[in-house]
Amino acid sequence: MGDWKYQGFNSKKVNAGWKSCERAVLEACMDEKEDEDTLMTPTQDRFMRAACSVMIQLESSGAFDAFKQTAEFKTYVADHDETEDESWERFAQCRSEFNGA
Repeated sequence: MGDWKYQGFNSKKVNAGWKSCERAVLEACMDEKEDEDTLMTPTQDRFMRAACSVMIQLESSGAFDAFKQTAEFKTYVADHDETEDESWERFAQCRSEFNGA
């Protein structure tokens, strides 16, 4: 979703490393039923919540402080099969849990 000039962070090395993880997630989901509201299996939901947790930890560590940012800069975690509202809601829930609310 970034609008910066250089978005080529998916290298062959990253893609090769992701393949085994992707396969494990897909295999774990094979026999699970999708939740009627989120259309995700429990494994997919746990995976997306883990991704949100990583993003929140990156924010908290100052990992993005070196980026040139506008006032509107936000981090975002989304699955390609969900709506923007669904992903923002999950991210907000994860942020709330992370902050102990």
